[in-house]
Amino acid sequence: MKLYHRDFSCRHLNLARALGACLATAAKASIFAAFLVTATAAAVAPVGAGEAETGPVKGGGPARPVRLVSLVPALTETLFALGAGPRVVGVSDACDHPPAVEDLPRVGTFLSPVVEVVIKLAPDLVLTSPSPGNEVAVRAIERAGITVAVVDNEGSIEASKRAFTAVAKAVGMEEAGRSLVDRIEGELREAAADAGHGPSPKIAVVVGREPLVLAGSGSYLGQMVELVGATNVAAGLEGRWPRASLEYLLSSRPQILVDLSMGSEADSGPDALERRWGRFSDLPAVAAGRLYQDPSSLFLRPGPRLGEAALALAAMVRDGGEAASR
Repeated sequence: MKLYHRDFSCRHLNLARALGACLATAAKASIFAAFLVTATAAAVAPVGAGEAETGPVKGGGPARPVRLVSLVPALTETLFALGAGPRVVGVSDACDHPPAVEDLPRVGTFLSPVVEVVIKLAPDLVLTSPSPGNEVAVRAIERAGITVAVVDNEGSIEASKRAFTAVAKAVGMEEAGRSLVDRIEGELREAAADAGHGPSPKIAVVVGREPLVLAGSGSYLGQMVELVGATNVAAGLEGRWPRASLEYLLSSRPQILVDLSMGSEADSGPDALERRWGRFSDLPAVAAGRLYQDPSSLFLRPGPRLGEAALALAAMVRDGGEAASR
């Protein structure tokens, strides 16, 4: 994974799978919007068909649909991780991983899918996450006779694993779903292997800057911090994605800072961390050069790369990201 580091060089975490290329900032902004809605899905009422069904997926459909459309980047990644990629005929504007999605038709954003484009693709199944923001469009898709599966994921690691299983069931690939969850659980165990055997550095995971939003203890990112044996500076704040003042962040004195927030094109690239945080030279993370951002959106999606994200975070804790030689 490519992590931009404060010294302006690209530090590479030598994980088992190579990750995608850096994203354009405009595309990342759309991803972040979808991430915030998806990661807090339990806070809103599900939309879509199938009120009779319960569980993380609402919506019926054929036992093995052959034409799939995904409106959420994490769900798109899940479909490809299951091996259902060849059946995906359309994705949202923000879907950019894996690279195979590059040439797929685009159907608009998660919150504003273009109904006419979706219908023209003639899918057997459309997958989305619950949000009142796209309910009108989802209802219109259903009225056209297309089944919509609404995958609920409130943003924890366990909820994400349930969502993977639910997506696998919805597309008729339950065995692949079990294999995917097993693989992720193995990666999580590997990431946690050194927990408790060394120092427990304080970590701040910034997911928004205006306002300042941190990853709280109930979020999958906060759970990863705990999993790898570090201390989350936002653990005492309420909610999965708590807002905080800059003064709070500075007074918490994180030793590692992971900045996943989005900015303008001028506020991206390898030197962005210096522009954002370099003026706080007495902050331990700044003084030690342990500032990171993720241009591959690995951390921003509660998808099938959860285990890879945990391994990357473990490497930061273990040696500040200097894991290439391991």
